Amino acid sequence: YNFELPLSVLYKLSDNAAMLPCTNEFIFDVDIKRNENAKVLEECKDDKQNLSSSITENMKYVSKYVFTAPYILIKQLKLDRNGILYLSTQAKDNAKFPTFVTALSDNHYEESIGFFRMMNTMKRNKYSDLKLIVYNLGLSKNNTIAVEKMCNCSIRNFPFEIFPKHVQHLRGFAWKPLIIQTVLLESDFVLWMDTSIRLNNTDPYFQKAKRYGIQVLTGYGSISVRTHRHLFEALRENPCLFNYPELQAGLVLITRSCLTLTYIMRPWVSCALQYGCMDIPNAENYYDCSNERNISSCHRSDQSVLGIILTRLFNNRRHQFVLGNDFAEVCRGCL
Repeated sequence: YNFELPLSVLYKLSDNAAMLPCTNEFIFDVDIKRNENAKVLEECKDDKQNLSSSITENMKYVSKYVFTAPYILIKQLKLDRNGILYLSTQAKDNAKFPTFVTALSDNHYEESIGFFRMMNTMKRNKYSDLKLIVYNLGLSKNNTIAVEKMCNCSIRNFPFEIFPKHVQHLRGFAWKPLIIQTVLLESDFVLWMDTSIRLNNTDPYFQKAKRYGIQVLTGYGSISVRTHRHLFEALRENPCLFNYPELQAGLVLITRSCLTLTYIMRPWVSCALQYGCMDIPNAENYYDCSNERNISSCHRSDQSVLGIILTRLFNNRRHQFVLGNDFAEVCRGCL
């Protein structure tokens, strides 16, 4: 497949068009860790560039990413200057736990049975006011009825028709940051989970997310190796700077603030809306990460983009934005 947007809807998203100067910066503790990846990539052994340790410099760098995103959608999702100002000044819910959100199509229906069982147990035993939103990405009629019966949730059909055509490609995962941002329009504290997630020790990390703004699960492979060059080129980033372990996008715990909207959600969503950034041509040739040896051996779509953004911003302080192993486990294919 090869999707293209009509030129009439393209808009360059730059700091001049949409930059919002937040009045504060991300909170950091004093500890700094070295890059967790000890292995030097052969292609990068002579590369002398380093990521800046200055959060101010890195925030400026991210704000200068340029995207050809449909501006009308950026505005509808309130990620333009006025939208971010509006959302970041709304009264806080002060909820102790987030709004939970997931999405599924038929190929994840079986896996979702165990997910909904977990969520119902949490609502019954721990969070009586728990709100779960489930986006339907293409469930059959029978599976939709089954989910309605077991999920104790609000089911919404994902509005593919209002987004660029490439968003319909489910394995491109462009729909995920779009869903997260949509829920952030109505809730200031959101937990995205793939249906493979099984939660454990949640409360301490809910508090941690409120302090730092975002929390994710750590990954294993190198961002440099598991990200296609198309994405690095779209962001004008040097692949050698990102030889860090991936940060998983299957679980994202995020608060709504000027900082998270401007420096995380806006570039993540903008890349999702731009074909050739998150979702790339011939993407099916880069799904397999089992034979990863060199830069851009494979591509992890939404996860690659989020990993680059968070590593650019925080690099040697990334550990402050990573959930502990006791928060949740990933159990793909579990019932």
